Amino acid sequence: MGIGSPFFNSVTFGDNYRNQQSIFHGSMGPYVMDGQTAPTVPSTFAPWNTGQQYLMMPPLTPQVPTMTASAHIAHPSDIFSSLDEAMASIPPPSWCCPANDATIPSTDQDRQQWVQKLLAAVNNVTNIQGKQGDNFKKRWNHPVTGPSNYYLPLDKLILCWKIEDLVERMHRVGPSVLHSFDDNFWEAAKRTRKWTFQYRMDRIIGLLTISKTRCDTLLGGGSLQSIVSNPGERAVATKLQSKQNEKRGAMLKMGRAAKKQKTSAHEG
Repeated sequence: MGIGSPFFNSVTFGDNYRNQQSIFHGSMGPYVMDGQTAPTVPSTFAPWNTGQQYLMMPPLTPQVPTMTASAHIAHPSDIFSSLDEAMASIPPPSWCCPANDATIPSTDQDRQQWVQKLLAAVNNVTNIQGKQGDNFKKRWNHPVTGPSNYYLPLDKLILCWKIEDLVERMHRVGPSVLHSFDDNFWEAAKRTRKWTFQYRMDRIIGLLTISKTRCDTLLGGGSLQSIVSNPGERAVATKLQSKQNEKRGAMLKMGRAAKKQKTSAHEG
């Protein structure tokens, strides 16, 4: 077969492919090429001639990938059949609120008193932290029209009941009533493990009294857990943010005044 000979393959000849290999390569034992003995070459890679080499590739058999048992990683859906089952598998926190806490309400009347205190805190619009801008005027209190009806009284009342309920369950059942996948959340909550029910509620009431931004967050569907788990840190963050906003506002005011003065001097 010369260099110009056709390239035989299994696609062209089908079942005769093995015969073609036999014709070209014989037994594929040692053979003489240009006076030299060449070593045995597997039929798959045997050249046709010394002038130009062609590879005779046998038909490829599709390989189906296999997965060993050790390589299989179970998906959570293979382990748990429901959300409740999955949540129950989470290990509970290693701490709890004080036992035998006499400040935990035992009657609906006691709970109603706490809810009324929370509601008064939510409705408060005096001596608050933060900028009293357009959002505050629209949602809470306008200097001309007075208190706003942006949030329905029933909505605020329901929020207060939800707060009381979560705090009470946290102190009766334990911190496992809270759900978070953030370690920082649990570290902050753990720092309040010695708080009584009354102390926690007082801190929450204090926070909601001075921060309408936090009230907005809760009424808008924001995280109730972050307020309940550590209201002290939320209060500190509120005060710091208020001071930063005041400084930023003062700097912007000075910048506008300087720009106005510069423009006036240029025009003059």
